[in-house]
Amino acid sequence: MVRLPRGVSVKFEHANGELRAEIDRDQVMQVLTNLVNNAIDAMPNGGTLTLRTAADDRNIRIQVADTGTGIPPENRKKVFEPFFTTKGAGKGTGLGLSVTYGIVKMHHGDIKLESNADPAGGPTGTTFTVTLPRAPRPGGDEARRS
Repeated sequence: MVRLPRGVSVKFEHANGELRAEIDRDQVMQVLTNLVNNAIDAMPNGGTLTLRTAADDRNIRIQVADTGTGIPPENRKKVFEPFFTTKGAGKGTGLGLSVTYGIVKMHHGDIKLESNADPAGGPTGTTFTVTLPRAPRPGGDEARRS
């Protein structure tokens, strides 16, 4: 669903084991599409897009990381606000991350970002981490309590 521009490579790092969450597939696809498109936009001169999955007993995590320009500290608290954008006219509505935030919260999850926009502070780039509750395991504690 996303076109990769020349110079952007993709890495996948998936956790072993079963990663199940109760989700609306179309809505979570919208979350991932928004995050991937933003990551690509943040790498106008190319770079690496990394998609990672991980899990613990209660949650699964999906990370979308880029080696792009990073998000300046003054913008980090605003990125999930409706209509906030740093993109030029006609390039974005400022709704992608706001919608993403709403979808994640509706799934009883969380979304966080880490970013470095200052090359003096190390490699630049941004990582968004989406955390979603695991689906109950068939025959697990939830089934025994019913």
